[in-house]
Amino acid sequence: MNKNIRIKYLLLLFLMLLGNNAWAQTYEEKLLYSTDFQDWTKAGSSKTERTVSQKTTNGKPLDFKLMETKVDPNGTNDKFKNDCITPGYLQLSDGSITAYIETSPLASITKVKYVQAATGKDRGIKLEVRGDEDSKWVTLSTEYVVQAGSIIEKEIGNRSNVKLRFSNLSSSKGAFMTSLEIYGNVEVKSNYTVTYYDTDGTTSLGSESVTANSNLTYNTAYTNKVKQNVPSGSAFRGWFNGVGPSAEKVAEGTTVDMDLNLYAK
Repeated sequence: MNKNIRIKYLLLLFLMLLGNNAWAQTYEEKLLYSTDFQDWTKAGSSKTERTVSQKTTNGKPLDFKLMETKVDPNGTNDKFKNDCITPGYLQLSDGSITAYIETSPLASITKVKYVQAATGKDRGIKLEVRGDEDSKWVTLSTEYVVQAGSIIEKEIGNRSNVKLRFSNLSSSKGAFMTSLEIYGNVEVKSNYTVTYYDTDGTTSLGSESVTANSNLTYNTAYTNKVKQNVPSGSAFRGWFNGVGPSAEKVAEGTTVDMDLNLYAK
């Protein structure tokens, strides 16, 4: 084989191998967002669409558009008796086929899990999905609710820039959602970013790059800065994964397997 041809062949083979490995992106399914609505602000049903702004576990914005939907972060009902039920809910208005809950698009959604409940029979929550590949909303679930509470879990399929939409199955009877989990594919990286926020939940104290799958160690400088500004009579409780009352503490030693936002409390 001619020397120049051999060199070109080896170079082409090298680039092919590099493309299949070093340049290839690897993804894993992760929990992107979860709520029992205890961290949402209480609001009544309205015929004017309003937006509730949230963030995913890796810091991406996630907005919920609500139409004729009540938010009660401490709401309970004596008829909701199954173990899957927790306090707090969204309530799609009775007698309204135009009530809905709609999310802004996320780059990837692989699975949705939610708990629905009702005060009577013959009602439930319709789940629809729409990605770049869809010309219209695609129905994924029309399961009627088990009155005391039931878990609905649906795979989304191979879609990109995905939106979710929840609405009443019945035109005369409303339903409740008491919790929601959204899963999606997240790129596996060699390093992840950990960002620290002050007690107001919005002021960034700074961020740092952390080796993937290493154990989390709190940044001492950010921790001390928060402690210095704690009002008299209060105490720094630690770093949490959200700002609402249902946010959970992120312990030192936690495996860093995705970008993290830590909020001081």
